[in-house]
Amino acid sequence: MKGFTLIELLIVIAMIGILVGVSMPFYSQIINKNNLQLSATLTATSLRGAQLRSQSGVNDSKWGVYIENTGITVFQGDSYSTRDVQYDEATEFTGIITASGLTEVVYTQVEGLPESVGILVLSSPEEGDLNMVVNAKGMIDY
Repeated sequence: MKGFTLIELLIVIAMIGILVGVSMPFYSQIINKNNLQLSATLTATSLRGAQLRSQSGVNDSKWGVYIENTGITVFQGDSYSTRDVQYDEATEFTGIITASGLTEVVYTQVEGLPESVGILVLSSPEEGDLNMVVNAKGMIDY
């Protein structure tokens, strides 16, 4: 007779279950770390994009970025509260990310210098904090 017995199949299924059970915490940790890195990259890309729009004079206006716990909004105007909402570009963070510290950066026209500088902290409950520094020349370090 050829084939597998029921005992052999149950043993293989149990071994697969054990491997999946052992690897899930590692997989979850990788996903959480990736979500934090994706959020940092999204933030840096949005900041650089707003700076370039201010420098190039798109719509002859200042451009800025507003960072909140749910995501990022690239806006046109002197501040988030007085922005022209028709030009908003909102993007959500992936996963559970909270933002603190520097929440709004507006760039001057032509020079593209930030009107506010400081540290933006992106936090993940599982991965901890990631500090992003915006300096006086508009450089972003993280």
